Amino acid sequence: EGQRFLAVDFNNEGTILAGISKTGAVILWDAIKQSKIQSLESKDRKASSLDFNKDGSLLAVGQDSGQVQILSMPEGEEKQTLKSGTAFIKALAFSPDGKSLAIASKQSIEIWSTATFKKTSSLVKSGQMQEIVWTPDSKSILSGGNDFNLHVYSVDGSSQTILKGHTKAISALAVSKDGKKAASGDRAGKILVWDWGAKNPSSKEIIAHQGGVDSLS
Repeated sequence: EGQRFLAVDFNNEGTILAGISKTGAVILWDAIKQSKIQSLESKDRKASSLDFNKDGSLLAVGQDSGQVQILSMPEGEEKQTLKSGTAFIKALAFSPDGKSLAIASKQSIEIWSTATFKKTSSLVKSGQMQEIVWTPDSKSILSGGNDFNLHVYSVDGSSQTILKGHTKAISALAVSKDGKKAASGDRAGKILVWDWGAKNPSSKEIIAHQGGVDSLS
């Protein structure tokens, strides 16, 4: 495409790649044929984040208007538009069980049902959020952002844990497939690996380099 992309994501089968261009357009590629499927662009709305659901049948696209488009795959047709209670979608993520979509704004994390496309709950947060990720059991959400802390929320709202260790904004998050470890990276280049096995989660710094951490997996 010869242009800069702000975010990219594969479906789980690795057959479709979705990307957000610098202009805010969503571009879909056939990863097998290595050819563009289509480009989705709106004059008054720019994409800011995206995520495929587990079976790849849906792509959620967060926009700077505060709306979230739910697109059916591989056609790219709009299935639903969710109107979030915010002016800008910072991040979003489907739950591993496919039942929920988490939408992160400056004020909160909204949980939406993928069966009804209705908001089911809202988790209040502190600090501007940059990243969110689900735990494999779909019971908790981790978030990080400009308050330098890693927040762990139970989706039912029963608990919230704040973990400290970063001195710059958290810019990347990942959770291991078994759910026993998490990793958080920040704008200073620090990556902390968190051990959930202990009663009080502890962290270990495994990498420190020049420049911020943009992504983890």
